[in-house]
Amino acid sequence: MVIIDTIDHRDEAAQIVRNLRENVCLPIILPDGTSYVPTVSIGLGLYPDDGCNSSELLTAADAAMYREKFHNRVS
Repeated sequence: MVIIDTIDHRDEAAQIVRNLRENVCLPIILPDGTSYVPTVSIGLGLYPDDGCNSSELLTAADAAMYREKFHNRVS
């Protein structure tokens, strides 16, 4: 979970998500030389658009994450 309190626009949050995804998904070389590429699913919840308290925001982010997982599985 990442909490950032100074987002003015959804576009800023989307850029942070892209940066997180790009960095988390960098290949990892294991000691035996095998390359492993991790994956990540990220859901975004913004106050007050997606909820007015922590429970609502977490629910919105969780739903967004599962939508992303489903979309990535279908495409």
